[in-house]
Amino acid sequence: MNTISKIATATTAELVNFFNANCEKVGKAPVKRFADRKTAEKRVAALMAELPVEAKATRTAAEGIRESWKNPEVAAKRMTRNGCTVNGTEFPSVWAAFQALNLGNANAAIKFRMALKKEGKKELNGLNFSLI
Repeated sequence: MNTISKIATATTAELVNFFNANCEKVGKAPVKRFADRKTAEKRVAALMAELPVEAKATRTAAEGIRESWKNPEVAAKRMTRNGCTVNGTEFPSVWAAFQALNLGNANAAIKFRMALKKEGKKELNGLNFSLI
């Protein structure tokens, strides 16, 4: 629950659970129930406004990635396309090498590419990869 619209659609039991799970972070006492729905929504909204940043619901991964593209250094690194050589043969990408050499699926290539970018050179199945 991280927005007012979610408060409006949550059940009263969910509001009580959220309030009780977070009330002590701001020095409030837990409740057994709220007097009515309007009070529940009002108190949960007030509690959410008082919560420290780390206790509030975090943004989605997609929102975080979208935001990170605004950092010029991050954007430049993401836009960099590295080719690689495998035992002296040049490929435009790690994925192209994986396909040509039947080394695995896209997920395996991504995982390997990440490790290769960190190390610069890496071996896989007796094949020596290096970035260009």
